[in-house]
Amino acid sequence: MSTTMSLSVQEEECAAGLHGDIQTILVVDNYLWIGELIARGLNSLGYRALTASDGKEAHELILRKGSRHIDLLITELDLPHLRGKELSELFLKENPQGRVLVMSSYSYAADLCKNAAFLKKPFSHESLVAKIDELLAPAGSNSGRHTASNFGNQPA
Repeated sequence: MSTTMSLSVQEEECAAGLHGDIQTILVVDNYLWIGELIARGLNSLGYRALTASDGKEAHELILRKGSRHIDLLITELDLPHLRGKELSELFLKENPQGRVLVMSSYSYAADLCKNAAFLKKPFSHESLVAKIDELLAPAGSNSGRHTASNFGNQPA
């Protein structure tokens, strides 16, 4: 299993409520390096990012952590073991307030996931950051909390 931080440490911190307002994002891509690259960028923006390389691994992580501890699921549509569409449906069933962003190089994928935002691959850092801000912005607030120029830089 691949995560950007040891799961046992994260689980303890979540259980203890040590992260406060930090939002958690699970990034799932069958190309592990893509998921880890996105996760590093998200960590640099102040998010807590987890990664998984297939749908089954992601679903097990969601069940172990508790879906309500994950604010956003970013998933590739074409995953082994459990497809991104099914993964997103399971996630939203467990966590109706959760958000889902599907990423795919297939344009038709936007029509497959009714309760998810869509980002076509390849995408820029700017479009990814804008979409995440849009999805995680509190109701009635302006999105645009982050800038892509900080994506991948170490947090201060």
